[in-house]
Amino acid sequence: MRPGSPTLKEIPWSIVGSNHFGRVPKISDEQTFNMVRADDFMVDYSGYKKNSDLSLTYKGRAIYTSINANLLFAVIGNAIYSINSNLFSQVIGFLNTFNGDVFITENDTNQIVFCDKKSLYVFNYANDTFIIPTLPQGMLPGYVTFQDGYIIVVDLLSNRWYLSAPGDATNYFWGSSGQSVFETLSTKSDLCKAAIRFPGRGNLLLVLGGAVGEYFTDVGSPPLAPYKRNPNININFGTLNQATIAAEDSIVMWLGSNENSGAVIMISEGGSVKEIDNDGINYRLSLLKHPEQSSAFFIRIGNAQRLYYQITFYHPDDNSSYLYHIATNEFFTVTDENWNYHITRKVAFFNNAYYFVSFNDGALYQMSTQTYVYDYGLFQDSTPKIYPIPRARICKNVRDDNGDAFVINSGSFIIEQGEDLFYPELSHPDYYPHIDLSISIDGGQNFSSFYPLNYKFTGNRINRPLVWGLGYANDFVSQFRFWSYARLAVGNGVLNVYK
Repeated sequence: MRPGSPTLKEIPWSIVGSNHFGRVPKISDEQTFNMVRADDFMVDYSGYKKNSDLSLTYKGRAIYTSINANLLFAVIGNAIYSINSNLFSQVIGFLNTFNGDVFITENDTNQIVFCDKKSLYVFNYANDTFIIPTLPQGMLPGYVTFQDGYIIVVDLLSNRWYLSAPGDATNYFWGSSGQSVFETLSTKSDLCKAAIRFPGRGNLLLVLGGAVGEYFTDVGSPPLAPYKRNPNININFGTLNQATIAAEDSIVMWLGSNENSGAVIMISEGGSVKEIDNDGINYRLSLLKHPEQSSAFFIRIGNAQRLYYQITFYHPDDNSSYLYHIATNEFFTVTDENWNYHITRKVAFFNNAYYFVSFNDGALYQMSTQTYVYDYGLFQDSTPKIYPIPRARICKNVRDDNGDAFVINSGSFIIEQGEDLFYPELSHPDYYPHIDLSISIDGGQNFSSFYPLNYKFTGNRINRPLVWGLGYANDFVSQFRFWSYARLAVGNGVLNVYK
């Protein structure tokens, strides 16, 4: 009998997606770098541009926006800078430390409070004073927040958290007979790590230790017991590092831990609390050697509804940053230009834009989805120090449920092209925008060398790259790297296969 001709079949090429890596590549090697999903396309995560060098010696530690003062405050090394709406900066005080996390809050009486986990510092922008208040004996201050007139400061050496006098961030001895006013973390034997004003939940306060969390409510009965603990609920996770705590809308997220568990990412909406359920990211977290060396923040991308949590593990042994989209429960990987962790330590919204301080230097940066490069200003010879963002996608495995092999005759996908204003340009003679494609026929264990696909010139918007002869496989994985100074929008594609 004469055998039949092989049948050409069109199957989906799933290029759009998020991180779904498994414990081993055979399960899944799917990962997205420096891009996010929007309307079934992959688009740019934010680029950034250096605004100014606040320090050439020290590195960024914290940044904070005061709406009342209309000022941005940045901590670089031991110096605290105030930055006005014209982005003019000046030093307003000095900390006693040069490294480590710094926490910032303010009250409604012109006082900005800084804490470096060694001392408390209070700057009054109305009378331009900067003082270090006296704290209860033996107290080591940590995370600070403001609620209902009080500055709330945790004691890192005990289970206590202290309240300032209402409206006075310098007074911590306002109770009966001049005593300090404090509450305790009591569900477990634990030390206080943080007290967070719960956004969108009125008088609700979340207090975290290293292995437990409790909810308190301000019941308005100072000075003896302003806060009452909710006896019906507690959280069985504390926090590994207060710098990973982020609060926005009605959500608080942090890097959690307890006596029975390693690092997990937690999310609470004021009542319910849960661990982010993602096998791939949880496995990656379990491999971290120094998860306590971490920092995180919330940022909105694209529009007001797209809230993301970005967390960075900056120890050289861990060297990774992840972006989590709250609404879709998706993770993405973000990096610097060298594929190392993302440089943003903390971010603040000011002047209708995002500004941040960096793990790596003492500069102030502006972050935007309309910036498609990493711009560090100028080299010493005054040439632009600009790098393309390493945008990449390791795609979902293509395989039959029964493991049958197939021949991939061709593949094509959708991408926006013709919008690169830098290309061709004589001032960038070495600039070569292109797409790199590499393939694996063994489920992502080994990849081929990269094959370049050229971008089109400005105005040439043919948006369907076509690749021939992708090989014989029964478990096909492709990876793309998009090298360009232009914006990116890439969609799904199709593979034409013979079986």
